[in-house]
Amino acid sequence: MATKYSNIITAIDGIIATISGVKEHYTYEPQQFTKYPAVTIVPVGHEESYLSLRDTRRIYTFIIRVYGQMDNTRTDTQITIRDLVDSIIDTVGLQSNITLGGTCDYSELTTANFKFITRESSLFVGEITLKVQKSYARL
Repeated sequence: MATKYSNIITAIDGIIATISGVKEHYTYEPQQFTKYPAVTIVPVGHEESYLSLRDTRRIYTFIIRVYGQMDNTRTDTQITIRDLVDSIIDTVGLQSNITLGGTCDYSELTTANFKFITRESSLFVGEITLKVQKSYARL
């Protein structure tokens, strides 16, 4: 089985890189950002189920975070982040991207939420949950 967390994250990042409006994108959660909006892709974990004595299904879960800086009373930050979350949902969710370039059997966006946090500054964050399924035979 060749599918690994890193392979999947790289495939997701390749799709995110095509979306206009993303200033920085990371396959990890950096200490701080230099440009906004910034996008990170981080693994949450996986679940396995055994379909038979030989066949296994693994479902990976990833969080795609979209960060916008709220400093200088940017009234448009929340709108920008919401619009960018919509663009990510539309692009990653395309039928042509469902297998993440052949990395998995299929992927699905399951939930999204928004929140305010404080890191290096005040940030507005959109979080999108992506589930990725891969079935394989144990040899």
